[in-house]
Amino acid sequence: MLINSGRWFDRARTHAVVTLACAAALQTTAWSAFSLNETFRNSTAPNWLFLGSATLTSGAADTVGAGWLRLNTTSFSAVGSAIYNTPFSSSDGLQATFTYATYGGTGADGFAFYLIDGSTASPTVGAKGSGLGYSREAAINGVTNGYLGIGFDEWGNFGTAFAGTCIQVACNPTAVHDTVAIRGSGNLLVGFDLYSKQTIASVAALRTQNRKVRITLTPAPTVAVTVELDSGSGFVKLVDSLVISSIAGQAAMPATFKLGFSGSAGALNNFHEIRDLVIGGGNTSTTTLTVNGDPACGPVQLTAAVSPPAAGGSVEFYDGTTLLGTRALSSGSASLSTDLSAGAHTLSAKYLGDSSYAISASGNITKDVATVCPSPVGIPTLTEWGMAALSLILAVAAFLGFNRKRVN
Repeated sequence: MLINSGRWFDRARTHAVVTLACAAALQTTAWSAFSLNETFRNSTAPNWLFLGSATLTSGAADTVGAGWLRLNTTSFSAVGSAIYNTPFSSSDGLQATFTYATYGGTGADGFAFYLIDGSTASPTVGAKGSGLGYSREAAINGVTNGYLGIGFDEWGNFGTAFAGTCIQVACNPTAVHDTVAIRGSGNLLVGFDLYSKQTIASVAALRTQNRKVRITLTPAPTVAVTVELDSGSGFVKLVDSLVISSIAGQAAMPATFKLGFSGSAGALNNFHEIRDLVIGGGNTSTTTLTVNGDPACGPVQLTAAVSPPAAGGSVEFYDGTTLLGTRALSSGSASLSTDLSAGAHTLSAKYLGDSSYAISASGNITKDVATVCPSPVGIPTLTEWGMAALSLILAVAAFLGFNRKRVN
């Protein structure tokens, strides 16, 4: 059989080109771990899309470098949204920590943190009023391709039938003020089912009394959401590991996300503002602290072990609320040496998370240092012993010399 070597080479070359092209295409869809740190204190925020009345206050309402992300004005039915318009992988889940303030008006409606399918080319803002800019309101559209929305609702209509369906959890028949509620996936006028509602003491917070929120979403296949609120005394869980992946009608976790904040008003209003957003991974981590050494007689060694060992980043070590120091992790371990004064000490460690793993904290270890280490009892040194011996020899020599003179 004769082989046309030229034709075979052309086919082989074509196959190689196609193979390389496919490999390049596969490479472009390989998403790396995602992290983000956006303070919103400045006059620009790269990669963020501002819709409706959302704006940055730096250089306008506030001095440059001291601004906030203001989601809505206090105008009638104002609504606005800020969307991180660059898709990122959902494979590690997500943990979002941010500070918020709501103030300046007549007490409505609220704001939401939300996720949409990252393939959405043109994100939209959701409904005003009860929709909080995420879900729908009557015939007003919710967001496009929404996956999850957590609403912080001063007025309380986000947890009623105005804002979506009430299949998983019964909606409140009327507004319940100061509610934190979770709504699931939806698109425009369809979906946005209510998954959870929790009443808290107050959603409203002045800038000087701002609060922190931490939202954790674990990766597939078991997707669970945890919502924590810090009003100044540490984070308290409002929603603890609510599994949403098994809820009928909830969309499957998309390959990528885009995230957003939205705020709205109706007949009543408030400013809704966000600052100091930090995004990391949602994979679970655990932190264990050990303390070695006698605290009364020298430095103690604090060692934090973070699991899994693949976790990167840093660990903070604390004595009560006092930061003792920060150390980088190496193979899942970080250590710090410190002296403890007399008194009671409550020692702990906090893993700060990274692009794959969520924040975690150790339990407390109490050390009660009754007294400082006593100074060692004076022990003659070799020099002191030598001087004493020399003195004795000289004394004996003098004594013998004196007696010899007497004999002579």
